[in-house]
Amino acid sequence: MYDKFVKYIYFPLIQAIKGQKVLGYLQKLEKTQWESLNGLKNKQWGELKKLLKTVDKNVPYYKQLFKDKGIDVENIKDYADFQQIPCLGKEQVRQNFNQLINRNYGGDFYKTKTSGSMGLSLELFISADMDSWIYAGQQRAQKWFGVEVGDRALFVWGRPLNSLYQEIIGNIKARLKNIMLVSAFELSDAPLEKHWQRIKKFKPKYIYGYASSVFKIAEYVQKIGQQEAFSCKAVFTTAETLFSSQAQVIKEAFGCPVVQEYGCAEVGAFGYECPEGNMHVFSENVFVEVLRDGEPVTPGETGEIVVTSLHNYCMPFIRYRVGDLGSFLDDECACGRKLPLLDIKIAKVTDMVVTSKGEVFSSELFDYINLELIKQKISGIGQFRVTQENPDTFTVEIVKQDPFSEGSTELFRKRMKEFLGDNIKVEFIFKDEILRDKSGKMRYFISKLNQNAK
Repeated sequence: MYDKFVKYIYFPLIQAIKGQKVLGYLQKLEKTQWESLNGLKNKQWGELKKLLKTVDKNVPYYKQLFKDKGIDVENIKDYADFQQIPCLGKEQVRQNFNQLINRNYGGDFYKTKTSGSMGLSLELFISADMDSWIYAGQQRAQKWFGVEVGDRALFVWGRPLNSLYQEIIGNIKARLKNIMLVSAFELSDAPLEKHWQRIKKFKPKYIYGYASSVFKIAEYVQKIGQQEAFSCKAVFTTAETLFSSQAQVIKEAFGCPVVQEYGCAEVGAFGYECPEGNMHVFSENVFVEVLRDGEPVTPGETGEIVVTSLHNYCMPFIRYRVGDLGSFLDDECACGRKLPLLDIKIAKVTDMVVTSKGEVFSSELFDYINLELIKQKISGIGQFRVTQENPDTFTVEIVKQDPFSEGSTELFRKRMKEFLGDNIKVEFIFKDEILRDKSGKMRYFISKLNQNAK
């Protein structure tokens, strides 16, 4: 009964208060997914042209960039012309934050912060309109699996580290939406037992959360033999790479499809697996390129994923380097949807933190520690990577941010000890640059526990 209240009363009311248009955009997206690929491309190109004209007039960073590169927006007629625009990286966003803001944007917006999978902190503005498109896209993907707005949901997610008030308010807001929150930071057997008792009583219709954390819960469910505790429509994993072996365990534990969501905080989620198991790019929301050495690759070839958000007129990111590798597939999906297919080769890969006491934590913990520094405006850490050398020893590589504050490393160490144990040793190493691993991915946490055990 409460799910109907959320779907037909609470959600539309909140939409009206926030001035968002999720339901209207959802209706559009449910139609466009069946259009021809050429039709989708033509609409996408029209949106891209509008965006380019706007940034040329109203965004100082692009206005100066186009001038320096001799780019005339009116002369950008096709993709080859569009490639004249240099790609945008995280460091450039940080250095040119104020210049990337649309000075004449008159719509609603909000400021958000992310430390990101590369351990590189960013602040950005998201327009309410962009947020509506992202949420509408997410709802469209969930409807593919029979999930509706208002269905009981379990979210396995992080939580504020420095504010009990925010944690309480967050839980209240979630329950109003018919969502139960479970911390992704507490994944050893003792807290999992408590979580599971609550989850069984709540009986969620779908699950959404960090891939590695949902996997740990699924492992626990199999361990105690309660795979049929409730009926679940689908499990949606996000934020991290989900390996096929993990997906199989989750599928067996909850008896439903396991779906990967792909995206990043800067441009939102824009890739979802369909019931056929293929990942579709939501080309109504983004323009995606796959590049190698700055040039587009042919379908099937692996390259760097570069994304342009089509609806964030407040702080537009054009040709933004996500930091992942993938390839387009030149196939038609059996589901009948014409949205492009993307194969993610290397995305965010995370290990679990295991303490000497046997406690297990999601490495997203470090992401949240860095986010706390950003929220408290404690400068000093421009980029970081944590390596667990053994159960009680951690090395934290840091690229200093100017101005540097000793308080940044002090708080980082303090929060690590609060969660992982006061007995741990934390060594900070300052570097000019943090290099990618052999796979080409930039990771902010590496565990050597399995290596050391060999």
